[in-house]
Order: sequence, then structure tokens, then C-alpha cells
Amino acid sequence: MDHDRVAKAGYYFAQRAYRAVLTSFVRTDDGMLELWVTNSGRVAESLDLRVEVATFAGARIVDEQVAVVAPAASSRCVWSAAASDYGPGPDRYAWVSEASARTEPNRLFFAPLKDLPLASGGIELCVGPNTDGPNAFGPNTAGTAELTLTSLGYSYLARVYAPAPGVTFSRNYLDLRDGQEATIIVRGLPEGFDPAGLRAAAYGGRR
Repeated sequence: MDHDRVAKAGYYFAQRAYRAVLTSFVRTDDGMLELWVTNSGRVAESLDLRVEVATFAGARIVDEQVAVVAPAASSRCVWSAAASDYGPGPDRYAWVSEASARTEPNRLFFAPLKDLPLASGGIELCVGPNTDGPNAFGPNTAGTAELTLTSLGYSYLARVYAPAPGVTFSRNYLDLRDGQEATIIVRGLPEGFDPAGLRAAAYGGRR
């Protein structure tokens, strides 16, 4: 949390990390790519996972469906691939998602950020209805609005900037792939502030 009561990126990463069921990638010393599922809840969870390795240009190297039952209080490897099967390099990344959104999507880069082709990414911001008031657009008297982010290319740390101290977002600092959308509820906007004035950006990309 910053001095002006606006949450930083770490807040949202922690928010996602503290979900009961998590998916995460691990690369072993011999180059094997593993997908692990961790369930810290009290009941088993059935997951329909999609595991992908794709290039930032949009080509898919690996695309597999993995059905998993994650027992309560467990952490285990549920999928793996040899380096020869996915060809790690700075032009690609691993991605996992769940069909019913029981877990947050997660990804793994195969090179440091400075070596990734992220400069071409961009974000489109669409302002939806004011969720606490009668105005669909225009000045916001209730302080709350619904936003939709759409990614143009791969967008790392896609976020909406807070226009004033104390403004909060339901989610922020996201990884979004080309064409992917994310809905964000923003609260605490100043009285009379027009949500159309909000700005969005991604790491190293177009604004």
C-alpha cells in the first residue's frame, strides 16, 4: 500500500496468491517444465486445466487439456513436458487457465523481463455502467464504475492508474494475452469525476 492508500502491484499479486487453489509452473534442473496444483482448502477440487506454451507472436507450441482432482491440503505435480517439447526461449511463455475460473490463470516466462518482446503490447480501456448510480457514462456521483480492459498483444502488469488518493480496484496489475478482456470495479472515485478520464497501461507497452 502506497502513502496515498493506493495499492501497489504486490498487493494484487498477494491477493491472487492467497486463493485456496493455486496453479504454478516449475522448471527443473534438467529443463523439465512441471505444472503443480496446490489446494490449501478443506475439500477436494475438480479442475479442468488448459496448459499452453505459446509465443508472444501468437503461435501455440503446446496446448493440452488436463483434468485434475486436487485433494484437500495437497500440492503435487499434475503435468510435465521435456525441454525438447516446448523449446524454452525469450520469444515464448507457459500459461495455465481453468475452464470455470476456479483458479487464477498463471504463467512462466523463460527469460528475464528485459529480454522479452513486451513493447508491442497495449491496453484498451472501456468504461461501463456506473454500478452505484444511474449514469451509464459521464460524471460519476457515486464514486464507483465498471471498467473493461482489452489487451492488444501480450500485456504484462496491465493496470489502471488511480486518479486520486484512496481509489481502490477489485483487481489490477494483470497478465492479459492478445484479445483477452478483464473486468475491474473501481471504487472511491472523487465526486463528479468522469471515469472516461481513467488511464490504463502495461509494462513497456503502448498506452
